[in-house]
Amino acid sequence: MISNNRKKDFPIPERLQKASAELENIARNVDKKQIKDVIYKGIKTENGEKIYTVRDTLKEIYYNKCAYCEIMEHKPEIEHYRPKKEVKEDKTHQGYYWLCYEWTNLIPSCHNCNTENGKRTQFPIMGDRVNSPSFLISNQKLDKEQCKAENSPLINERPYLFHPEIDTPETAFEFKINGAIRGIDHLGRGRQTARICDLNRENLKYRRQIIIDDYKKCISESLDDYFDGTINERSFRKKLLFVFLKIRINSQPNKEFSLVSKYIESDFDQIIPPLLPTPKQRLIIINAYRRFKNNTLYELNS
Repeated sequence: MISNNRKKDFPIPERLQKASAELENIARNVDKKQIKDVIYKGIKTENGEKIYTVRDTLKEIYYNKCAYCEIMEHKPEIEHYRPKKEVKEDKTHQGYYWLCYEWTNLIPSCHNCNTENGKRTQFPIMGDRVNSPSFLISNQKLDKEQCKAENSPLINERPYLFHPEIDTPETAFEFKINGAIRGIDHLGRGRQTARICDLNRENLKYRRQIIIDDYKKCISESLDDYFDGTINERSFRKKLLFVFLKIRINSQPNKEFSLVSKYIESDFDQIIPPLLPTPKQRLIIINAYRRFKNNTLYELNS
């Protein structure tokens, strides 16, 4: 998971904007049976074909990726960050039914993160849980500002699950050489987020390990060519520059599993050099990466 603040640059889908009356009824009467997926998915029919306007907008905002695991997902599910009908950790809670059409509560998710062994209705918190919607005193209408995920009272719940549009999850995770992700923040939000969304399921670890192994393979081959005299020092540095730039490019938010490359980019010494077989090779690559970060890698006398 990585942070994403792009939603503010996109208009709220029209289907959600036009659902005010339906939402007021649901909120006032706790009528969860009236929650309609055609609204929060933004379904409309054009030329006999179903168009998912909310899903399509979220896809664009999130670069066609699952907001949780970052796998490319071209038909994501509309995930309610705060579950709309029930909460696993509190059997007495009615669910956050008044947020069923709230734009800040909707994010795109792959099926595995959203259901299967993933999130479902999990939503553990550190603070006090909000049990019912807030209404404007004067006219008894739903207070829309207090429905936004970044505002009180919702933000005061202090959720364990990271919200990509509010939090900065990048600093809360590290990766192992087998592709496993581990939470490292002192509040345990990274650990809980990985658990809730099942971010260490085998297919994800495998895909992330492939990324790590590919960087290591390219570096190892460059070292082998350099040591056996196939390439000179200038060509060697050029090959390393290509690998290091690839790491930087793949850490951009539009890339699949960008957090893996972002972690490698910032903690390179901890994950790539240990994969190399000899201390000499490890030292050469550590120094080369430092020169890359200082923009001096391609200078032979540096």
